[in-house]
Amino acid sequence: MPDLPTPLRFLFGTASVCTATMFTHPLDVVKVNMQLQGEGGARAAHSNSFSAARAILRTNGLVRGLYAGCSASLLRQCSYGTARLGIYGVLFDHFSADPTFSNAGEPPPFMLKAAIGATAGSLGSIIGTPFDLALVRMAADKRLPEAERRNYRNGFDAVRTVASDEGVGALWRGCLPTVSRCVVLNISQLAVYSEAKEFVQRGLMLEDGLPVRVLSALVSGLASTTASVPLDMAKTRIQQSMGGQYSGMLDCLAKTVRSEGVTSLWKGWTPAYARLGPHTLITLVTLDSLKAAWSQRRKP
Repeated sequence: MPDLPTPLRFLFGTASVCTATMFTHPLDVVKVNMQLQGEGGARAAHSNSFSAARAILRTNGLVRGLYAGCSASLLRQCSYGTARLGIYGVLFDHFSADPTFSNAGEPPPFMLKAAIGATAGSLGSIIGTPFDLALVRMAADKRLPEAERRNYRNGFDAVRTVASDEGVGALWRGCLPTVSRCVVLNISQLAVYSEAKEFVQRGLMLEDGLPVRVLSALVSGLASTTASVPLDMAKTRIQQSMGGQYSGMLDCLAKTVRSEGVTSLWKGWTPAYARLGPHTLITLVTLDSLKAAWSQRRKP
């Protein structure tokens, strides 16, 4: 397969994550609202994802409700999503071609895939944290009393307002849990996807194609959701707060467990998987399909 130019890696990554986001953003809104339930001892308003989605839709409609914060979500993907996929692809190919780390151009071993995923996730998340914070606040804004709502117009306005009112540093509030979540997510998503593809191709004797990509992405989505939801819940609560409520990620997790129980760490798992499963599927299958189409056009 011809080497994919680095600019195209990032371009294909952007196209993939933005396509997936347009389909899955409403599930992200439901997940954020469910993760904030019970905070501070308040009684949970919704018992499941469906009731939460119905309430949001009934109260605020489709665009202002389930698509609240979509601009911030797209901006987040254009920064974080583009960076993590592009960096992962560049590093993956680099180590695949290095005989020190792999044999005759074979993919690197799983532990090296995990390290590549962790590196890509941490760098991408640092870049994307301001828009991630904007997304959380915009998605949860309608939960606040009317007098306390922030009423950001779009993702850029949210970032500008936070920087102006709370200081530039506030844009990276929750950066540590964001980085921690993204490291876990990228290991369990990108590295698991790469490993699953190799396993399916070897075990079922299949060539790389749509069935292999879909099956591998389903496995990857399940693993990444289960591993990342507790950190995602902590990130959401820290970013929604105005500061001072939690001293950090571990403090947020400990307070949540004390007041709501251990299982509350996976609060919002269903909408998280309903979002991350399809998001992983659409992103990775689209990305691989774009790369395959480009490679096919490059063949003499």
